[in-house]
Amino acid sequence: MRKLVGLLGSVVLVAAFTHCSTTKSAAQDGGADAASGDSGGTSSNSSAFFYQNVGQTNVVRAGITSDGLAVTSKNFDTYPFLVFGNTKVPGDPVVSRLSSGRWAMLAWSSPDDPRGANIALYHESDCPKIDESKIVAIGPSSANGCQPVRSLLGGKSSQIFAAGSESYMFFNNSSRIALVRLSSGSKGAGELSGICVREQKASALSDLAWGDATIVVESSDLLLSDTAIARRKSGDWVLFVKGISKTSGCTGPGLCELCARGIYRTTSADLLTWTPLERVVEKASVPDAMTAPDGTVWLYHQNFEEACAAQDEKLAQRAKIGAGYEKADGTYVAVGNIQVSGEEFETNTQIHYPTNGNPVPLPTEAARSAYEACLK
Repeated sequence: MRKLVGLLGSVVLVAAFTHCSTTKSAAQDGGADAASGDSGGTSSNSSAFFYQNVGQTNVVRAGITSDGLAVTSKNFDTYPFLVFGNTKVPGDPVVSRLSSGRWAMLAWSSPDDPRGANIALYHESDCPKIDESKIVAIGPSSANGCQPVRSLLGGKSSQIFAAGSESYMFFNNSSRIALVRLSSGSKGAGELSGICVREQKASALSDLAWGDATIVVESSDLLLSDTAIARRKSGDWVLFVKGISKTSGCTGPGLCELCARGIYRTTSADLLTWTPLERVVEKASVPDAMTAPDGTVWLYHQNFEEACAAQDEKLAQRAKIGAGYEKADGTYVAVGNIQVSGEEFETNTQIHYPTNGNPVPLPTEAARSAYEACLK
């Protein structure tokens, strides 16, 4: 879930998305959606945008945007699923576009899922439409050298992204952030028999075998969970993590816990060694990120500022999905809320506003055309 503050100007966001070169930057090649395999053709300023429509049923909906704020609903459900009474309810589904041009979804399983609790549920296909019968359940590995973890995932993962010729993902394991290698040559995540959370931390990406995960970010002060990844023009990676102070004093779910959430940022040149966490957004949750065509890093999240200011938990159900970006010096600038045309929740205040904003750049016009063809 998430939101942000005042509509500071779609003009700023439009400028950032449209003032770009016609060739892909290094940031886009290694960006959050891992769409680096697209080559040739006319570049695109468009992004797919997924969001989780919340009600008696949860539905992952698909849209498209050219400026990052104005999202047009495609009136298409990529993954409908029940919230209550279904043991196969997935948590925080994240849609990614792979370097091959295929689409992947990764979520975590509910505690009573017969396939296992808090394991990875993975789906891959040519279009972002989920066939539940083809979801692959990936649990923790118990091989030698792997930590004896009972629960693998504990919150929203990052999008799957490319680094070099392989694909990776960040996820939360017991309030620690882990990096996992998901591919090996032609083999992908859907063929993994398990994920090994290594006992020994990797010192180089080459240390990670296919299916290996290494803990890269921990905190003595924060409870860490949801993650988002993007890459700057400089080539450095930027990781956003939801965090809650261990001394917040909140005793359980509710307004106190919502208002204690924040989005923290850390950066790395090698994906393994990260700078100290710094808080960039207050009272916010469920981050996702992308690298725009000009190389600017954008952050999307849900913001509970209005609910916290009013001390009204009911307002949290209308928390908007907000956006912000990094300036050249790394300063974070909050821009405003997205608006989704064609959806009743925008005008009907009795309807829960969607959560889990999930931007996925479409690097070429051919990629955009293929995406829109999938939604027909």
